[in-house]
Amino acid sequence: MTTTDTEFVQVDELFIEDLETLKVVADPLRLQIVEIMGEHPHTVKQVGQKLDLPASKLYYHINLLEKHGLISIASTRVVSGIVEKSYQTSAHQFRVKRGLLNPGSRSEDGDNAGIFVDAFLDNAKQDIKENVSAGLIDLSGEGSPFGLNISRNTARLTIEQAAQFQERLQELMKEFSHHSEGGANADQQSYAVMFAMYPTLRGSRPPESDDAPDDD
Repeated sequence: MTTTDTEFVQVDELFIEDLETLKVVADPLRLQIVEIMGEHPHTVKQVGQKLDLPASKLYYHINLLEKHGLISIASTRVVSGIVEKSYQTSAHQFRVKRGLLNPGSRSEDGDNAGIFVDAFLDNAKQDIKENVSAGLIDLSGEGSPFGLNISRNTARLTIEQAAQFQERLQELMKEFSHHSEGGANADQQSYAVMFAMYPTLRGSRPPESDDAPDDD
């Protein structure tokens, strides 16, 4: 068996800049593949074992992800004369370029923003259901590290405050994502983090002034 390390370096952040790449990643199965390959390199066979799917059903999807730069070959090894490739995501985090999800942006499949959000949320919903069924998520433990902690809050912020909040949150997520580097430890548990921040018409709005003149 011969192992060859490539010059692969996983960057912190990568922007999705075109509709084709967005459509590639906005697929429930491919989203799962990207999640699996996020922390450590995996072969197609190893991904198949985690998804309970034969490797033959994954090659098409993995080739698409590699073609669009979402995953890269991290290492190769020769086993019984066959080259076996290990893949990892090209970045710790993917972000969508501004404007790509504008209301006017559409593809043959429909509204780009809707497709992306639906795929993202459907993947999260399926993941939660599977972990509840497996007994990993304890729905009775409020505040427990094994509980399902979901919250939604609104706050009135200036543009500068909102940008500062997002920057600090990104730094925090990067800090904790680096804890996974160097291999998995027996005392570590994988956690999924889903975060959304966006302007909203709902929430705390200042009351209208009582001094406003009545319309005649």
